[in-house]
Amino acid sequence: MKLKCYMCLMSFGSEESFKEHYLSGGCLRRKATEEISMNEHFITTFSGKKLHYLSPKPDEIDIRDIAHALSMICRFGGQCRDFYSVAEHSLHVCTLVQPKYKLSALLHDAHEAYILDMPRPVKYDMSQYRVIANAIQLVIDEKFGTSTNEEIHNADEIMLATEARDLGLDMTDWALLPTPLRGELRPLKHGLAEVAFLFKFKELTEGLAVGVKQ
Repeated sequence: MKLKCYMCLMSFGSEESFKEHYLSGGCLRRKATEEISMNEHFITTFSGKKLHYLSPKPDEIDIRDIAHALSMICRFGGQCRDFYSVAEHSLHVCTLVQPKYKLSALLHDAHEAYILDMPRPVKYDMSQYRVIANAIQLVIDEKFGTSTNEEIHNADEIMLATEARDLGLDMTDWALLPTPLRGELRPLKHGLAEVAFLFKFKELTEGLAVGVKQ
């Protein structure tokens, strides 16, 4: 089977010859890509902003984008019995920490609004994902005056154990987790999770020097 470079309108008899062509710089696609700085790559958000995910800036972050996207992203890579959003997870983590940490807990996974959530084992094996995630989270923390800490991490672990139990995941061979919460989770529809997330954010930032208006 021949491989075709549609940018150059050339065909190759093997994958090896195609790679040689591409790596030699003969491919117009490669040349065009290299003319664009990696730092100029961006994604377009729900609100219409452009987020340059390799070099994000505070004014590219919008709480509406965070709430909307997190409400549409399913935990556990979708490998669970019911749809359960990252937004709802964040709301639960928020309830488990002291008042002074609640905003940080609400936003502890906010970077996932821009680069999605990945199952934890995959994150550990993808160092570049972690680099990008940390860079975006740092800018979010700068914008909203948040940060993570051990209390938030422990609350996150408690919710992980609770969610896994109630969403039908087999936890055999998982790392040791804390005792789950009592009572069963009842996942919200994504629209309700989005509204609840925005309401909680507004409640926690009322009167603070972080902008609800974007």
